[in-house]
Amino acid sequence: MLLFATCVIISSALTVPIGIKKYEIYSESVWIDLMSDSKIADQINLSLMVQYLLHLQLKEAVDFCHSLGIAVKGDISVGVDRKSADAWANPDLFNLDMQAGAPPDPFSAVGQNWEFPTYNWDKMAEDGYDWWTRRMKSMAEYFDAYRLDHILGFFRIWEIPATAVRGLLGHFSPALAMPDWEIENYGIPFRAWGIERFTEPFIKDWVIDEYFGRDNRDYIVSQFLDYTGDGNYRLKAFVDTQRKVESLADTPDWLIEGLYRLHENVIFVRDHQNQFMYHPRIKMLETLSFREFGDEFKHKLERLYNDYFYGRNYGFWEEQAYKKLPAIKGATDMLACGEDLGMVPDNVPNVMWNLQILRLIIERMPADGDFVSDLVYTPYLSVVTTSSHDTTPLRMWWEEDRAFTQRYYNEIMHWGGEAPQFAEPEIIQEIVKRTLNTEAMLAIIPLQDWLDMTGDLRIENPAEERINNPEHTYHYWRYRLHLNLEELRDNEGLTDFYHQFIANTRRSKNE
Repeated sequence: MLLFATCVIISSALTVPIGIKKYEIYSESVWIDLMSDSKIADQINLSLMVQYLLHLQLKEAVDFCHSLGIAVKGDISVGVDRKSADAWANPDLFNLDMQAGAPPDPFSAVGQNWEFPTYNWDKMAEDGYDWWTRRMKSMAEYFDAYRLDHILGFFRIWEIPATAVRGLLGHFSPALAMPDWEIENYGIPFRAWGIERFTEPFIKDWVIDEYFGRDNRDYIVSQFLDYTGDGNYRLKAFVDTQRKVESLADTPDWLIEGLYRLHENVIFVRDHQNQFMYHPRIKMLETLSFREFGDEFKHKLERLYNDYFYGRNYGFWEEQAYKKLPAIKGATDMLACGEDLGMVPDNVPNVMWNLQILRLIIERMPADGDFVSDLVYTPYLSVVTTSSHDTTPLRMWWEEDRAFTQRYYNEIMHWGGEAPQFAEPEIIQEIVKRTLNTEAMLAIIPLQDWLDMTGDLRIENPAEERINNPEHTYHYWRYRLHLNLEELRDNEGLTDFYHQFIANTRRSKNE
């Protein structure tokens, strides 16, 4: 039986930025000739040598794991940094004026902006996705399986203009945008009222009062807005994008937040490829611009919104996935797993099943509802886990929402009475056991949740166990194991406890 340990590698290819005349890699040396000064050459040579040494070390570690009968699972990031060698060497393969992210979800009410450039899939398709094929083959040097991060991005990605800071001004790409005449078929006078009423920030005195407070209205108007007539305002040129607002020096958070919200107070966003096509803004029904309309008009916009977001693009996105995923999966023999959390279209599980890509199941993060109520019947082609690098670990999650925890305690765990304030070891053990007792091919539990099954090895502050917070761009990968590996290896009581615990679940060798 192979046990899976998770390893993550940030970059799997030794690629070189634009401007390099020649580069060669040999088994014992790496050098580069540049048409620039030696200081830059030294910096790049150092980076190449570090990557080469990392390659040797990782290969040695993987070979050691294989000698113990352990398979190793790697991670394929959804994107690459716009400053990366990949983007510099292949700028035509990326939309460098766009940013990848996610629409609003439980992680963030304003969406997520990962700041990666989006892929130019049409250009990638011209050579049969060769960049992806090479990327996957490089990963296969180290890994037996991989997690395809945000697999929904291969159906469609949440694409945000480079001028935006938050995610609310993005739209799915590719997606079937709406022409003006189709919007008008819903009874919406799109052109008659002026397209700007729907696509530009809606700013009136009462909107300013709600975002900034009545006492600040005169200041906001005089400093940041121009009057356009009929009680309407527009943002001055020096703050007419969120990026410009972000760059304001010595500006209090409440003011930055209010200016961001003004930018987001729109009904439609223009398509990034065709400015004469439109998408309803995500969470449009919660905007102050929407509140201004009468009830009958609101119903028309709500019907359009629901038609657009719940069904319109599903078949189109399925076609996009079948263009890309077979080429990526077929590049190697690695076991493919997909991270399919979030706003998941109904046909995503079918596509993954047909392509034999394992799904990711987290009990507290179902596609609909509050919990996966039938976790034990998880499909075989799945990876189950208690937490992910993007979620809070179990102990931290237990303390986040008291009402939610109480419902889980009574309705899912079927334990009576009032839920404990803190997730003591027996709570963690029960949740982990539920995850191990599933039909899923793989159960991979984060180290933090394993250690929290004990009373003496857990960190005192649960917040210190969090790996990544996707709501905040620069809060990432901060977790550090507070115990050394030799200490864990030599703790026979701990290993005996884990051995007995697993032996009493469906993960036992006897199952």
